[in-house]
Amino acid sequence: MRIALWNTGYRQGLGGSEKMANVLASRLHQVGLDTMLIANGEPGREAHNPYFPALPEAVEIYVDTFPNPLLSSRHPIGFIASLWRYAGAALRLRFFLRRRKPDLVHLRFVNIDVFPLVLYKYLFDYRLIVTFVGTDIAVAQRSRVARLKVQIAMRYADAITAVSQQIADSLNSHGGRKKAVCIPNGVDSAEVQTSASRNLPAVAADHFVYCGRLHPVKRVPLLVDIFKRCIDAGCDRNLYIVGDGGEREAVTSLIAHHRLGDRIVMLGALRHCEALAVIARARCLLLASSDEGCPNVVLEAMALGIPVIAPCVGGVPELVTHGETGYLFPPDDPQAAREYILCVARVPHHARMLGQRGNDVVQQRFTLDAMVGKYLELYQQLLGHAQPLTQSAQ
Repeated sequence: MRIALWNTGYRQGLGGSEKMANVLASRLHQVGLDTMLIANGEPGREAHNPYFPALPEAVEIYVDTFPNPLLSSRHPIGFIASLWRYAGAALRLRFFLRRRKPDLVHLRFVNIDVFPLVLYKYLFDYRLIVTFVGTDIAVAQRSRVARLKVQIAMRYADAITAVSQQIADSLNSHGGRKKAVCIPNGVDSAEVQTSASRNLPAVAADHFVYCGRLHPVKRVPLLVDIFKRCIDAGCDRNLYIVGDGGEREAVTSLIAHHRLGDRIVMLGALRHCEALAVIARARCLLLASSDEGCPNVVLEAMALGIPVIAPCVGGVPELVTHGETGYLFPPDDPQAAREYILCVARVPHHARMLGQRGNDVVQQRFTLDAMVGKYLELYQQLLGHAQPLTQSAQ
C-alpha cells in the first residue's frame, strides 16, 4: 500500500503541523507502508526538515515549489507569476503521482493544494483524506476563496478528519455530505522525555516558557504584556520565548520598550529536541493564542509533567482541564491570565502537582499509538483491507 502525506510547509516549518507530518510519516513506514511526503521547497536542495529527526531513507520526500498565489492577490503581476509557478508545480506533480501511483493521499491542513488533489484523485484513482487543523477554518471565516477550499474538501474528499472535536463539530454543523471525525494529535511520552533529556539547554530551570511560531494568531506581544504585569506584581521568574516568525521584530521591540531583555528572553528557533529540553526545565508553559486546533506543544509539555496556562479557545479545553492540569482563561481577559501565572509562580509544588496530572492525561488519552492506530483504521476502511494494516505489515 502506498500512502502520500501532503504537508506543504514541511521543509521549513517548525510548528505542530510539521511535527505531526514527521511523526506520522515515520510511523507509517515502521508498520510497513510505502510512504511518501509532498512538501514545498526548491527542488534539489536538502529535503529533510532541520528541526525534526530525519525520516527513514525509504520515505520518499517529493519537493517542488508550491507558492500560494492567494498571498499575492493584491498585486496582479505577483499573482500571475505565482500562479504560473504553481501551475508548473502541479503539472510536475501529475507525473510524480502517475509514476508512484499512491493508493491514498492524506492532506493535512486545507489550502490551495486541495484543488489539484481533487482533480488528480479522479485521474489516478486514489482515495483522498483531508485533515483540518484549525487555522484553515479561521481563514475560511474571513475569505471567500478560503471558504471555497473548505467546501471543495468537504464535498470531494473520501474522508474528513479534524484534530479537535471543536473543529469537527464546526464542520459538521454546516451539514456536509461527509461527517468529520475527530482524531486528536498524540505524543509518545517516553520518546518526548528521552529526547528532552539528551539536551541541556543554556537556560535557567524553573521559569516560564512560550514555544511556537511568532505569528499574529499566537498573540505573543499580548503574552509579553501579561508577563510584564506579572513582573510588576513581584513575579521572580523569567519568560523564555522559543520560536520564530513574522512577528519576531515586533516582539523584540516590545521587550526592549519595556526594558525587560534580561527577564523575557528570546531564544529563537530551536531544533525540536532542544525546544523540548527547554520546556522540560520550565515551571509552566504559557500560550496566549486567539485560536488553536490541537496544539502539539501542549501535549508535549503535559508529557513532560509541565502544567499549561492557555486561553480557552479552539481545542485547548479538550487537552487542559482547568484547575487540574493547568489553567484556562478567557482570551479577552489578560488579568485572569496574570493571576494564574502569579499563582503558579508563587507555589512551585502546586505546579508540579498540575504537571503530574497532565502527564497522566496524556498517557491515558493522547498517545501517539492511539493516533496512528485511528488513521490506520481509517485507511483500512477506505481501501477495503480485510486485515488490519498493522497486522498485515508485520
